[in-house]
Amino acid sequence: MNNRTIGLLGGTFNPPHKGHLRAAIEFCKSENIDVLYIMPSYITPLKQMEKGDSPLCRFEMTQKCFDQKYFSGTTVCVSDFEISKKDLSYTIETVNHLLQKENTDKIYVFVGSDMFLSLESWKNAKELFEKCVFVTCPREDDVLEEQISKKNVYKDRYNAVCHILDIKPLIVSSTQVRKLLDKACDYKEFCMLKNILTESVLWYIIKSGLFGVSFNETDILKQEIKLYIKGKQRLEHIYGVYNRAVFLTSFFKQEISDFSSFLKDVICAALLHDVTKEMSPDIQKSLCKQYRIDYNDECQAVLHSQTGAFFAKEHFGINQEVFDAIYYHTTGRENMSLLQKIIFIADYTEESRRLESIAILRTEMDSELKNGMGIKAIDKAILKAIESTLLFLKQNNKQIDVQTLKTRDYLIYNKT
Repeated sequence: MNNRTIGLLGGTFNPPHKGHLRAAIEFCKSENIDVLYIMPSYITPLKQMEKGDSPLCRFEMTQKCFDQKYFSGTTVCVSDFEISKKDLSYTIETVNHLLQKENTDKIYVFVGSDMFLSLESWKNAKELFEKCVFVTCPREDDVLEEQISKKNVYKDRYNAVCHILDIKPLIVSSTQVRKLLDKACDYKEFCMLKNILTESVLWYIIKSGLFGVSFNETDILKQEIKLYIKGKQRLEHIYGVYNRAVFLTSFFKQEISDFSSFLKDVICAALLHDVTKEMSPDIQKSLCKQYRIDYNDECQAVLHSQTGAFFAKEHFGINQEVFDAIYYHTTGRENMSLLQKIIFIADYTEESRRLESIAILRTEMDSELKNGMGIKAIDKAILKAIESTLLFLKQNNKQIDVQTLKTRDYLIYNKT
């Protein structure tokens, strides 16, 4: 028999919010949970599902909300057991599944305040009380007495073990969150939602267009980047890269099948490419450890591109294409995508870079693009930019990142 303490937190999670997360953390601490199963339901017999509900979206949001980083000493598993059945979700079936899977005789089940008061109405309630320890917390002070009364009833009738946590919960419901999302459209409301949703969940909702959200993603990103970048010149550079990248993208409108989505990726990568640039060396080193990046003290100039990609993925929910564009925006890489090329050369040639050599390169590339050279003009400019960078690094006895050399060699031997 397994001696590990197994916990279960189920729900529709539509969407999962910080109230759910805080309850899960306190539940694990209080009951010394070794493994916590987070179980999004497919269809719950206790709630009416929203029109247009997407179990897959709820599952992916739940994965983002209950990230392992929030839990110390507890292994978190967001399970698709109930969703994959595509049927009504009954707790007794999930409990029996976990008992068998974990080879244990008891499951600790966290339930909300309202659910705790109605446990006797659940399917196979008597069996549940035998196999589970139910744990809850009062949403409001006036519910506590009622919960204590029910706890005693369950003990007398079923010899049930129930625990009521002594914590002050975050007063928020998924219904309230959906209503806020449906009306939200400006940065003030975005900040309000950041208080009740994790960043990863909020950005997932925005990028997926869930719950009727109507945020202008570009405007939000322009405001959010100011939380991490305080220097006027650095902000000018970031906005310059944004403007430059949008300009360059316009030359490829006829070649890109889903231009609107591509442009969103360009804007996102441009505004976030330097998100960790102003962080101290100690913080960069800490981020390298957190994201398992090989730390090289001699290549500080490129480190922010690597930490920035992971940081943007964690906090802004970027996709893999944007991740790669940020990660390689200082060194380039072999066989770069169009998005990666645009961000690389936009970073190098944006208007606030006033060196004469860069101004000449910018003018030359723009002229060639206007003359219809397309990707050839971009590749030619990237190669010149890399050769200029390598010359500068050699003249100043600076460490050269091996990836930069690989990019140069690839461009030389694969000229379009």
